[in-house]
Amino acid sequence: MRKVTILSFILLAVSFILSSCTEKLTTISGTIDKNAKVLFSNVNVDICYEAFLDTMVTNDKGEFQLKLKINKERFVMIVFPDSGRKYILPIVPGENYQIDVDKDGKLIVEGANKEGIELYQSLLQFDTDNDNWNIFKGGSTASRDQTIQKIKKEELERFKKLLAEGKISEQFYQLIETDRDCYYAFVTAWLYAWDYMKICRNPSTADDKVAKSKINKQLEALFAEYKPDNAKIMLSPSWAMYAHFMYIKVFQQFSLKKIDKSNIEQLLSEKNIPFWFARIKALFSGEQLEAMLAVFLYENGGPEDFSESKESIPVYEYFITTFPDSPYLKYFQHLMEKTIEFYSGKKADAAIKLIQGGDSIETLTELVSRFKGKKIYVDVWATWCAPCRAEFKHKDALGKILEENDVIPLYISLDEKGQEEKWEAVIYTHGLKGYHFRANKPFIDDLNKIYMDKNNSGKTKGSGKKSFSIPWYLLIDENGNIINADAPRPGETDEIKKLFSN
Repeated sequence: MRKVTILSFILLAVSFILSSCTEKLTTISGTIDKNAKVLFSNVNVDICYEAFLDTMVTNDKGEFQLKLKINKERFVMIVFPDSGRKYILPIVPGENYQIDVDKDGKLIVEGANKEGIELYQSLLQFDTDNDNWNIFKGGSTASRDQTIQKIKKEELERFKKLLAEGKISEQFYQLIETDRDCYYAFVTAWLYAWDYMKICRNPSTADDKVAKSKINKQLEALFAEYKPDNAKIMLSPSWAMYAHFMYIKVFQQFSLKKIDKSNIEQLLSEKNIPFWFARIKALFSGEQLEAMLAVFLYENGGPEDFSESKESIPVYEYFITTFPDSPYLKYFQHLMEKTIEFYSGKKADAAIKLIQGGDSIETLTELVSRFKGKKIYVDVWATWCAPCRAEFKHKDALGKILEENDVIPLYISLDEKGQEEKWEAVIYTHGLKGYHFRANKPFIDDLNKIYMDKNNSGKTKGSGKKSFSIPWYLLIDENGNIINADAPRPGETDEIKKLFSN
């Protein structure tokens, strides 16, 4: 009899394990404007991340039905990019959900855990610019931590009430609890890190070292309690910010590097990519490593957000070797291929001229003296400046106008020393014909003086500014004199034509 009981127990346990691993069809359906673009997070990857989205397909009536196969509770993000609206749905396997959005943008849900899903929409999510974050500011660190725990407890109490009333399942509640653990761990880490950086930026006393050490220990304890490589915490939509940004990019440097006023502004510089990559490999494994590297490559490896770093290429090569069939690849592979092409070698182009010996040129007057007898259209830019690079798409139309009027294009980059390779790669990739100069510190100071002199005389826009912003365009005459310190942008074709119409 005892053998039968043991066998029955084993069979029951095996049955439970198999059922928990079995994917169940879960559907999300509804009706939207048939012309609206709607995106949803891919459930075939382990994390709910705003960049890993697929396009929802509707019929000619705007009706859609997402058929998702999942084996565990998770979050699905629905994004309406045209309106900027985003909804995060906690869902369970095997259930059907009908969703709608009312005229005020409120999500209406029919299906399992309905009240819980709708309640979740009211919870705090990551947005440090949101007024809600003011509740975390001010007071001592201890009182701030108490505020965080109080808010977290109050949120969970609302879900416990729904659980007690039978309106949500235990599995649903556990998913919410894990998400709130991750979210408020992120909030806490963010605020501690902000304290740490304030000390670094404004050192004042000998106690600063002690204060920084204390913050480091508090962060260490936080990450030990809510482990960034925990598979459950990975489900939270806040995981990427918590694990990738706070744990890898920030905390690991606080722990292993000497961070002070001299280098605090370089904390998030792409120069740290090899360090971050080494820490990711040391601290993550398996599915967690795959997910972390996917987020890392998306955020640090592609030219669409002007973050193309050559240092990201070895990370990508490691990823495709280690995870050749990864479902994450489709979200950043095209970006990395562009980055590889970006640095694959510059084709000779006689029309692109890099000015040599730039370190010895410290003023705009010195630079333009090389072109005496020629009018010059100056473009002051930097590789990290998105508006600057957005104007490059007008380079052909601009080039034609300048050539017709015997004007030389001169591009002045503000990129720091050490960024020469990226600077040159951008020039050749975009085919920026003309002369190119990378400014040093004295040269930038001279540009600032020129801007201030013109600003004070009322000849430029932006009265009240203490320094220039980029992109900045100037027109210089044949004798090296600035005749327009606020020239039109390349995209303002008609305005540029007017410069030479008289």
